[in-house]
Amino acid sequence: MSLYMTADIGGTSVKLGVADEKGELLVRDALPNPVREKGVDAMLAAISAKIREYGDRYTLSGLAVSTAGVVDGNGVVLLAGPNFPGYSGTPLAEKLGGLCGLPCTAANDANCAALGEAWVGAGKNASPFVCVTLGAGVGSAILIDGHLLSGASGFAGELGCLPFKDGILEDYASARALVRFVANEKKLSENDLDGSMVLDMARDGDPAALSGVQRQMHALAAGLSAVLLIIDPELVVIGGGLSAGADVLAPVLEKELSLLRAVAPIPETRIRFSGLGNDAGMLGALSYFLRKNSSN
Repeated sequence: MSLYMTADIGGTSVKLGVADEKGELLVRDALPNPVREKGVDAMLAAISAKIREYGDRYTLSGLAVSTAGVVDGNGVVLLAGPNFPGYSGTPLAEKLGGLCGLPCTAANDANCAALGEAWVGAGKNASPFVCVTLGAGVGSAILIDGHLLSGASGFAGELGCLPFKDGILEDYASARALVRFVANEKKLSENDLDGSMVLDMARDGDPAALSGVQRQMHALAAGLSAVLLIIDPELVVIGGGLSAGADVLAPVLEKELSLLRAVAPIPETRIRFSGLGNDAGMLGALSYFLRKNSSN
């Protein structure tokens, strides 16, 4: 049985795992991401040191990486957000693979989440299939007959970048936007809250949390309505860190979509919340690795 190292690089933490070729995670780990304070080289050093630790314990056949940012087919980060200073232009697959001594691929985190859901998650056998991730930003990806739709320049499916109100969609629909709104309403620091805490507050009937969820799902419904009308997918899967809050988010999202359907012919597409949760990116990165290497 071949084993692979997987890594999912987010703005605040890096999730790591050891998985087999069937998509079963045997080990899960995580480390804080030092990129904002110490830069890209420090981030790569921290990740590679942890991966080498696992290389001493397991015979690894490769390294599969999911990361925030726009990534090309060679694993180069073309564009990254403000949480990743100096990351744009980084040949991620080449650098990490070299540091770890393993063949390596790297791909966008939303694309990886979609591939993971299509492989062993909620999106199996669905086409067209759209995956939306709610985390620090809003990521999304489109799969048609199991293949990622990347577009002419790699920007296809960037739902979070849709213009919305006085900014872009992820300014209103991301987990960070939800936390920021609730923190402001309650006169707290954003560091005092996280998405899971806000969902728990909403479950307890907290007015600020409920208002924040309604605001977030209103924005997400607006973005999804465009996707549903243009792509007409068979299925949309909501993933990312907030996907564990389906009990709170799903009813509000469905209500917001119903309001939009009253004025526009938006398809009655199935919407499911992820069953893989935060594992989707790691497993999708492995799916990408296996696909890429089988075609070489």
